[in-house]
Amino acid sequence: MTQSVTLTSGEFNGTLDAGLVALASIGDFVWHDLDADGIQDTNEPGIANAIVKLRKDGVEIATTTTDSAGKYSFSNLTPGGGYQVQFITPGGFTQSSPVDAGAMTALIVMGR
Repeated sequence: MTQSVTLTSGEFNGTLDAGLVALASIGDFVWHDLDADGIQDTNEPGIANAIVKLRKDGVEIATTTTDSAGKYSFSNLTPGGGYQVQFITPGGFTQSSPVDAGAMTALIVMGR
């Protein structure tokens, strides 16, 4: 909200600016890596109810669970660095070795 401004008839005040930024989101998919190769294949199903945590600068700021298809999303985030996604490996699974861990936004797990 700006300060209170008094205008006279016909006056224009062009000094009341507002800098806005579009909010961001992050999310992807948690799936069952059936062949444990670290590559998401088309036949590999999502894992429902996997716990996913969002951290910013090392502090947990949100938690969600994957939907029935294994999808998760965090929205309404302020753009900028420092976000991390933490996956809690569901019981009966272990994390497989991702092929491109630097680009990973989803946990790849395989059954034991």
